[in-house]
Amino acid sequence: MKPHTVRVVTKWFASVVILLGCACFLRAQTSSPRTPVVSAFSELVGGKWVTDGTWSSGYTFKQEHIYEWGLNGKLIKVRVYDIDAGKNGEVGLRNEGIRAWDEQAKQMRFWEFDTFGGITTGVCGVERGSLFYEYDYQVKGETKKLRNLWTRLSVDTYTLKVGVWENGGWQKILLETTFRRVPDRVARK
Repeated sequence: MKPHTVRVVTKWFASVVILLGCACFLRAQTSSPRTPVVSAFSELVGGKWVTDGTWSSGYTFKQEHIYEWGLNGKLIKVRVYDIDAGKNGEVGLRNEGIRAWDEQAKQMRFWEFDTFGGITTGVCGVERGSLFYEYDYQVKGETKKLRNLWTRLSVDTYTLKVGVWENGGWQKILLETTFRRVPDRVARK
């Protein structure tokens, strides 16, 4: 190869390397990493989480949860299927929800939209290795602060505790059940 051709090829190659480096740098600057809180919820993504429990009132609690990433990994979407929302004991879609980092409030928040027209919103996060949700909810005509606590037993098993939460403690437990991850062979729509 002639010296002039070598110089042209070398300059061209160097230009390509510089352009690729700039592109990678710009991409890293525009795609913010997941917060530790969002990452903690990532363990729920994949498969279907199922439980068959009983409320403290004696009513059946049978649900399936499916978690997936949304908005390029910035939020987690969930679909909840419940025996109460179905017909003849079949499981039907009850809620769709979002868990996302609120940059202004500097906390993780959630929104749940149910088939009855209700919207539940609150904060969620990680406390001593467990995931929690805190929100206001109508219980027998009275607004109560409820808390859901998801405690990891294994990569495929979590316990869920739901109850009235006041002054930093449980006042009344409404539900304790175990969710297990199973393969979601047929994704529900």
